[in-house]
Amino acid sequence: AENPDTPVAVLELLAKDPDNFVRSRVAANPYTPLAVLDALAKDKDHWVLFGVAGNPSTPVDVLDALAQDKDSGVRSSVAMNPSAHLVILTALANDKDSDVRSSVAKNLSIHVSILEALARDTDSDVRRSVLKRPSMPVTVLEALAQDKNSDVRSDVAEHPYTPGAVLEALANDRDRNVRRNVAKSLFTIF
Repeated sequence: AENPDTPVAVLELLAKDPDNFVRSRVAANPYTPLAVLDALAKDKDHWVLFGVAGNPSTPVDVLDALAQDKDSGVRSSVAMNPSAHLVILTALANDKDSDVRSSVAKNLSIHVSILEALARDTDSDVRRSVLKRPSMPVTVLEALAQDKNSDVRSDVAEHPYTPGAVLEALANDRDRNVRRNVAKSLFTIF
């Protein structure tokens, strides 16, 4: 069901399979017809819903409904979906579950204002998720370099785009792991 060349008739048949694994693979296939995705979005199995929520071909109205699912894993899948629009991502960036907010931070399509808000999140794991992104505004790196959590500062020191001036300031950090990551970053620069 994951093969892009799977005939539509086969996808439609497998979408009704009693095995939730089979249905979840159909749900994740970006070539699954929209009507089938819509039907799978009503499935009771959370693995199937994860597949639909993470599928970049899932229609926005279906993503919007799944963004309100009671299962935080389903909401996290929507949050990482590159097709999720700004309204959905903004709402999920304020989700009560920190894992959902962390998933929003990993979505490469998010607007910089959402990224900046997540960099100020009360949960350090969310702030650390922001730093897992391959690139980001220097202002976010500068702000997180001042974070009270040493793991966050350590992640800033390790980020490939942290400016030299920020690394220089972190070289005097009170935490040994932060200083070690500065040393590793400096080693890779030269």
